Order: sequence, then C-alpha cells, then structure tokens
Amino acid sequence: MTFPIRELANKILALFEAQLEHQGVKLPDRRYVSPGVLPAWDGDQLVVNLQNAGQGRPGAPFVGAYLSGAEILQAQYAISLVRVVPALSGEGQLGSMIPGADALTEAGEETMTDADALMQAAISIHAANTLVEAGKGFAIDGVTTMGPDGGLAANRLLLTISL
Repeated sequence: MTFPIRELANKILALFEAQLEHQGVKLPDRRYVSPGVLPAWDGDQLVVNLQNAGQGRPGAPFVGAYLSGAEILQAQYAISLVRVVPALSGEGQLGSMIPGADALTEAGEETMTDADALMQAAISIHAANTLVEAGKGFAIDGVTTMGPDGGLAANRLLLTISL
C-alpha cells in the first residue's frame, strides 16, 4: 500500500532542505515531518506539517458530483522555518529586560530573508518539476509569519499539491 500524503511530506522536506542550502540559507539542525498543523514551538527547526487533504485541484476545490474512479485529490502542506529571536530576559527594571533595537533588527532581517528564501525555493522546486511532474497541480499559497512569541519567530509557506 502506498501513502502519498506521507511520501510527499518527506519529499517536500528533502527538496526544501536541498534548495535552501543551495540558496545559502543557514538551516537549523532539527529538520523533520511533524504531526499537527503547527510546528512545535521549542527552538530552531525546519518543519513540514500537513494542513489538510481533500478532493479538488490546487486552487480549485472540488464542487462536482462524485464519480467513482474520478478522484481528484490534493494536499496542503506548511513548510515552517522557526528561529530563536531576542525576547524579554532577566529580572529587574523593564528597560534592562528589553532587547536592543540592533538585535531586533538583525532578527527581523533574518526572518524576512527566510520568507524570501522559502518563496524562491518553492518557485525553483516547481520549475524543476522535482516534486510533481509537469502539468500536475502545484500552488504556492504564500508565506505568513508567526510570532514573535516566547523568543521564537517563524515563516510558514503553504503549498498545495495534487496527489
């Protein structure tokens, strides 16, 4: 028995690892396929999560009558690049616990670079037809940011693929 959703998740992780490294992005050591729709909020990581799966094509939900043997399926994945960022730390006067503007700017620029890198990686993977063959559904649904919260921030690219 094949498990296309699981197999695609592992392939997405491997392709994004390779493409991001090729682009010169410093990747975290933790890289994995994760349960649930969000990455564990516990440190630097590159994570692939399944968001949903169902009938239809990427960008075009299924609206017709069901015909046996005519299943058109899709799955949406999130590729998240989570980074440690400056946060409140220590005890005492609030002013001494607040990260400086330089540290915040550096973290902000790194996460914005990550957003661009995720988009460029998805475009390169799509153009190379390495995830799905030419003509199969592949939709880059955009990048959103997460955090900062608890010293972490992330960029999350959504990708919908035909099964």
